[in-house]
Amino acid sequence: MIPKECNSEKNAYHMQRLEALTAFVMNEHARVLAFGLDLSLPQHNQHKGYESAVITRFIASLKAQITAYLKRRSREGKRIYPCPVYYAWAREFGELNGNKHYHLVLLVNREVFSCMMLKLGVKGSGRGLLLTMAAKAWSHALKLKGKAKEKVSYHLAGVFELNRKEGTHSSDYEGYLKRICYLAKKRSKENDDGERNFGCSQFKAKAKSNLLPEK
Repeated sequence: MIPKECNSEKNAYHMQRLEALTAFVMNEHARVLAFGLDLSLPQHNQHKGYESAVITRFIASLKAQITAYLKRRSREGKRIYPCPVYYAWAREFGELNGNKHYHLVLLVNREVFSCMMLKLGVKGSGRGLLLTMAAKAWSHALKLKGKAKEKVSYHLAGVFELNRKEGTHSSDYEGYLKRICYLAKKRSKENDDGERNFGCSQFKAKAKSNLLPEK
């Protein structure tokens, strides 16, 4: 069954890139933790100095934090696994207020990060760690300082555990499919200001794969 989000008008090229990215990551890792993030720009300064490079800074900061985390675990004598960060993003404008914001999906190795690492306010080792990293990365990308860092605006928009064995046949994959279809929709995009509306990780596809369920 194809989710209703996938029936809306989509950018075919963006959808193809999202499918190919997903297939590539699931070929790389037997288990994948995918999660959606909605990142908002400061209300008082929507369109000055926040070009798509803000996403480049966000991803670079998140990657650096994960690298530091893995090095720290290695020094502690703990087993570590490779954990590249794969991502896709779409830029949109609010239909009511016109505020610019970004929708993302990020994919990491499930052997390194679990769902609990995306939950804040829960006791336990590592709980909320990955989400805290993401919030810090967004603050860094926006170049916020002092108390302004505490007002960084983001929203966790879905957590999905994907695995190679189940492929597309899981409720988590259906939820993930809704997310990537949302990123590919044409509605609420701006195409006349010279900025990019979409971007994703660069990768070399190893296999041709269509991850959309058949009708």
